[in-house]
Amino acid sequence: YFVAFLGPVIFSTLTGTSWGSVGTIGVVLMGISNALGANPGITAGAIIGGAYFGDKMSPLSDTTNLAALAAEVTLQDHIGSMTWTTVPAAIIAAALYLMFGLIWPVTIEAAGTDGLQSFLDSLRQIFNYNILLLSPPAIVLFGSLKRWPTVPVLLLSILTACGLTLVFQRFDLTDVFLTLHKGFQTSMATWVVGDATNGIVPASVVSQGVQDLLNRGGLYALNDAIITAFMVFIFIGAIDNIRAMPIVVNGLLGPARSARATIVSSLIATGLTNAMTSNQYATTFIVGDAFKARFDLLHIPRRVLSRSLEDTGTMIESLIPWTATTVFMVETLGVPWASYWHWQLLSLISITIAFVFAGTGIGCFLKKETVPTNPGN
Repeated sequence: YFVAFLGPVIFSTLTGTSWGSVGTIGVVLMGISNALGANPGITAGAIIGGAYFGDKMSPLSDTTNLAALAAEVTLQDHIGSMTWTTVPAAIIAAALYLMFGLIWPVTIEAAGTDGLQSFLDSLRQIFNYNILLLSPPAIVLFGSLKRWPTVPVLLLSILTACGLTLVFQRFDLTDVFLTLHKGFQTSMATWVVGDATNGIVPASVVSQGVQDLLNRGGLYALNDAIITAFMVFIFIGAIDNIRAMPIVVNGLLGPARSARATIVSSLIATGLTNAMTSNQYATTFIVGDAFKARFDLLHIPRRVLSRSLEDTGTMIESLIPWTATTVFMVETLGVPWASYWHWQLLSLISITIAFVFAGTGIGCFLKKETVPTNPGN
């Protein structure tokens, strides 16, 4: 259970995708778990929680970047603020999963490694490995820790990856440009797949799991996020023109005059909005726009708002049975929502810590509580 949590933590942090992590390394871990006779609910909860750690903390994650954009803070400030709630939750969750493994131990068997070995063999056929290939993600992580500007760091990482591809891999410059444009396809590895007509790779040559892992990326992969952002901006512009958000927020938050009560309200509003819409992109911009003025009025740093957008926005997705995320997790891992949600400890603990910190002011960077004389203005 500890490995089922830690593996996706590392994978999702380096890639920034929760769905991609669950659909690749999560499937492999689930297969091993089933072969070992481990509790599928605990395993699935650990995998999903680990995947959502990176979805929240990785500078490559779309939700992380959008939350920083919605609250108008730097990506570094946003990630730094989230460490107050997410890192302690991850440590507690990891300790609990380790304890579960000691209480209900499982023993590795040869049957449990067949799927993993096939997965690794396929990757070795497509790629050549070298320690220098860790440079691109290392650049992103180092730049994030050093608080360097985000875009130049990402561009440096991309250029480094392109250069390493030409040095260590069998792909040519055309493959590199196609990958940047529309994403990587396993059909590019002609020495493995042979003649892959129309880019369709036979499952007998490259497994579906490997294709799910590798066939992604490129500028076109940003379509959904960009289109959704434009639609939300149009919606926000319309309701801002009629001052709808200030009226709603001030009406609902009349009793919430303190900074701490406002932070708690933003957590509740984010969770409810995401639960109703099943869309974290829209939730991030709508709630962020609604609370920015209120946070400024009470001298609450915007990084607390950006963190709140993810503490109960991003983290609640896999806990609500009707969201697109939950449907994907159930179908991908083959474990019902009722069996895994109470074992998805990272989200449960993180949400709890978020409310505790909001109520006590811990990690909220409040110098003093400012109560406006007229909150409606």
